[in-house]
Amino acid sequence: MPASLRRRILAETLIVGCVVAVACSATTSRGMRIALPFDIYPGGAYLALLALPALFGGEGSEAGGPDIQFAAYAGPSYTMPSALSLVQPGGTEMHFEGIAWDGEPFKGPIYYGYRGFLWPHDGRTGLMADFTHIKAMARLESDVDQTGTRDGEEVPPREPLAATFRRLEFTHGYNFLTLNLVRRATAQGRTLVPYAGAGAGIALPHVEVLRQGRERSARTSEYQVAFPAVQVLGGVEWRVFAHISLFVEYKLSCAVIRGQIRSGGHVDTSLCTHQLLGGPAWHFRARGATTKP
Repeated sequence: MPASLRRRILAETLIVGCVVAVACSATTSRGMRIALPFDIYPGGAYLALLALPALFGGEGSEAGGPDIQFAAYAGPSYTMPSALSLVQPGGTEMHFEGIAWDGEPFKGPIYYGYRGFLWPHDGRTGLMADFTHIKAMARLESDVDQTGTRDGEEVPPREPLAATFRRLEFTHGYNFLTLNLVRRATAQGRTLVPYAGAGAGIALPHVEVLRQGRERSARTSEYQVAFPAVQVLGGVEWRVFAHISLFVEYKLSCAVIRGQIRSGGHVDTSLCTHQLLGGPAWHFRARGATTKP
């Protein structure tokens, strides 16, 4: 089997495996009902389908050889409702369902990200280091379903989240730092280049938690580390100039978070965020440049 074909099979297997991992992360805490992204951003689903040529395109060195690429991006984001558990000393053990989150991607600090690519060999399959800043703030005024005990007393089945929390958010981000495998279509002679990828890494959530009725000095407000964090993505790149391109992309990112609370205990949740992003990129190798055999 040719080395190029082995690399292609490996890349496609890893990407499909990461898609399954993201789907599992997007399930509800009770059962395996998958929360599909297509009911959130239908346009993002079509955009992801455009990336299929990146996975199943022809072989060869038409991609132009090795390349190094740097990019920045921004755009709208939406974090899906999630379940959350709260455990604290003193008889508090609660489980919430359907907590809604606001992201406010265009209010400071905005949603943004930076990434760097290394395209070795024929330039079609590469590695991407990706950092993404995503905010998530719980809607405290919303009614949620809940079970368990709060300070030793049974809680009603449904009430506003504000009955338990004065603050519950990741305002400075539940930031992602991931290493991704990316595959793109051949670039030689193309202006539009589809691509697709998937990866895993860690989340760096800024945990902000304060119980209702507690002093502000008891507030948790600090960066912590969470694992695992996984994501899948698909997009199209437009090679505008020799070294400059623009891109638009759909990305789904999920992280399992356990936030340690300053006064004792922890909150547990899994967050999944849909993103429709775009931005500029700079390439070390000029468009149209090829590697001689």
